[in-house]
Amino acid sequence: MKSAAEAASDADVVVFLDGDGQHDPEDISKIIAPILQNKADLVIGSRCLPESKVSVSPFTRRFTNNVASFIISMIISFLLPLATQLNRLTHPTKQTQLAQQTQPTQQTPLTANCQLPTGKLNWITDCTSGFRAIKKESWQKLELTSKGFQIETEMIYEAARKGLTIAEVPISCNWNSEFSRLSIIQDGLRTLNLLSKKLLTNLRKG
Repeated sequence: MKSAAEAASDADVVVFLDGDGQHDPEDISKIIAPILQNKADLVIGSRCLPESKVSVSPFTRRFTNNVASFIISMIISFLLPLATQLNRLTHPTKQTQLAQQTQPTQQTPLTANCQLPTGKLNWITDCTSGFRAIKKESWQKLELTSKGFQIETEMIYEAARKGLTIAEVPISCNWNSEFSRLSIIQDGLRTLNLLSKKLLTNLRKG
């Protein structure tokens, strides 16, 4: 993903989708629409919105994805802002810089088929979806360190940390692809470990 984004030097928007065949490329127009309308910086193709069309949806994958999405939603809605506030108290000279860094992008209401975080709760319904689009300039702001499946959740964390607007749109997919190599337990633990380290780093350095 990192190599491809770098190679797309002339692109304004970068689109990612899984290589296991579960996604429909015809949904790309839906994925990039909020970005082209300047209503979002990062758009996630969600398999969990009411309008999403999922032909096969294994219970285990859906359950673990719901749990992971709940955790990242709590992190970016409460723990990350708390860490930022604590950092401001312990590093007062960085207060202005952090305020600019975490100031959210002005949001514009979208259609019924696109869900944007509202208020203080930034709710993500499908944090592990590999079908997503992001502005190239926004991608370049993300400080990504992961080299595996953790990058999908790390992108959400970094986008929230940088004050970018995150949106979700419904997509169609076959969630039970036989070519998927995702390990629910191992990759889930790696993701939790990564986010914990990033939170601690944000608390210490901002």
